[in-house]
Amino acid sequence: MRSSRLLERQALAHGGAILRFGSAGPNPLPGQWLRVQRGEAEAELPVWQGGEKALELWAGPGVLQRLTAATGPWELDGPHGTACEPDPGWERCLLLADGAGLPALLYAARRLPQARRGRALALLAPGPVLPFAPRPSGFLLPAMPAGVIAALPLLEDWGLPSRLLGQGPGCCAATPEALLATLMVAGERWSGACVYGTTAFVECLGAWLQARAIAWHGARLAAV
Repeated sequence: MRSSRLLERQALAHGGAILRFGSAGPNPLPGQWLRVQRGEAEAELPVWQGGEKALELWAGPGVLQRLTAATGPWELDGPHGTACEPDPGWERCLLLADGAGLPALLYAARRLPQARRGRALALLAPGPVLPFAPRPSGFLLPAMPAGVIAALPLLEDWGLPSRLLGQGPGCCAATPEALLATLMVAGERWSGACVYGTTAFVECLGAWLQARAIAWHGARLAAV
């Protein structure tokens, strides 16, 4: 464990926050996480963004409440976990995440070169409570089922097409595997995929991708 100073807390719409610390250790990569301890409270927080001067971690509502209610210095340990980013040779890549993997997916998307973002596709199944309000996508995807238009604003701003899965307006009610199968029937193909999320989510999608000879990497993360 190493002590670090909390520089800023940026609130998220679902009640969580991005915690910005003074950088004091190795620069983590997408898919990795740090163990954070404050007093008796402890949590495994995924990396939102790393850098030489600061480190940003993602804390969900429950975790944030426990950590901020505790007293004492902030102690960090890590990074831990598997770094997971698209291979440079993947001409078209998929980024797939559930709620636990959303921060890692966004970190990977931010690091993806601008020239590759327009050829990528992010599919997110974040659960019932979103940290960002979705908006209709500005990217026309002809193979996408009619009415599936809900996208994540950050990815739209970064020039990366995305779609949300769930029960909300404009979301796809199917599973990620079912939606991917529909897209493949319509002729879509990908060079590889990165899968971020809980162990069950990563293993299930990984098996589906492997059965279709789609290269993939996965990062298993705790729910936050």
